[in-house]
Order: sequence, then structure tokens, then C-alpha cells
Amino acid sequence: MLHFQKPFLYTALLIIVLIGCTYGESANSIHSMKNDSIPSLQTSIYNDLRDINHFKIKIGNSYFDSLYALLINSPNTKIDMTKDLCLGDNCESYQSISQDSMQVYFFKGDASEYGFSNDQFVLIHDSLCFVRNFNVNIEKWPIDNSQTLWKIEERIYYLNRSNRKSTSKIAFTHQLDSFDFTFKTVSSIPIKVNFESIYSAKVLELQELLDLKNAQELD
Repeated sequence: MLHFQKPFLYTALLIIVLIGCTYGESANSIHSMKNDSIPSLQTSIYNDLRDINHFKIKIGNSYFDSLYALLINSPNTKIDMTKDLCLGDNCESYQSISQDSMQVYFFKGDASEYGFSNDQFVLIHDSLCFVRNFNVNIEKWPIDNSQTLWKIEERIYYLNRSNRKSTSKIAFTHQLDSFDFTFKTVSSIPIKVNFESIYSAKVLELQELLDLKNAQELD
């Protein structure tokens, strides 16, 4: 485990946050690549993504992965976790990470045979600057001898006012445990959104997730 002096770590974190929220993901990290991974690796990634109590994963976004790695390895980081809050078939776990003016929220949910989700929010000075919504849902139910068709969708929002950006990746598969969840073979597509509306909607989304967590903890 790496240990940094606080001034150095804070500077490194601030650089990552500001660069990530200003410029977004680099072009090299989102272009389509040849899939050379093996099935056992894909199954491992799938299991890590789906396990709602496993947060030390790489989501494939270099900005978030770098920020998360620095925060999680810092002795000055405050980490709070709430595990296995279930309502019917849907179970969720939450992790919040904070240091100085930085706050990261990580939500993982599993709806059994209906799919699962991963959501990340990054705030600096209480201002939302990065959101990733990742969902795996049923696109088409099986009919007769056909298999379930799954839709895998990732949406990323960089919300810094100086250089806003929004991208989407969508893929379909019949076999979740062998799908390439690194998304390296899926091109990132810019999407046009009203950023004022999106910012407000994502702040509300985060607040609703936190309210749900707090309500479930009281039950």
C-alpha cells in the first residue's frame, strides 16, 4: 500500500479532479479496441461488477479509477459503507469516500434476474462534477427457445461548467458471464444534453439515493 504525505496527496487528488472534470476521458481510453481477453477474465470482471459488496474494482474510466485508487489508499480518507439493504428482490450497497473538499459516492445494486447497476458520483466543494450510470437490464425476454437479450448501458457526465461533456456506450448480449465488461470493444458516443437540466437531475438522483439509504437503515 502506498502512503503519501498529505500535501502531496491532496495536490495529486486536486489535479485528478480538476483535469477529469474539465477535460473528461482521454481519446485513447474510449476508442474501440480489439478484444483479446479470455473468458475466465470476463467472468471475473462480471462477478466483481455484480457483487454489491465489492467496491475495489476498476470501472474502465481512467479519471474515476485514478481518483478512487488514490483516495482508497490514503490514510486520511474517511470511508463509510452500508451493505445489503434489500427490498424484495432488489439489494443495494453503498460506499462514500471523503477527504477534505472531495466526496465520492459509489452505489451498487442487484435486482436478481432483472439485472444490476453501478453508479458513481464525484463532488468537489459540494459541487457535482462527475457522474457515471451503469445499468444492465433485460432488453427482450426469452420466447420459446430464445435466450434473454441483455442491454448494457453506460452514461458518463462531466459537469464542470468550463468544459462539459456527456458520453454513452451501449451493447447487447445473450451471455452476461462472458461479455467483455471492460467495454473496450464498444465505441463511446457523444450525446447532446441540456447540462443545466442534467446537473439538477443528477443532484436530485444522488439525494434520492442517499435518502433511500438513510430510510432503509432506519427500518
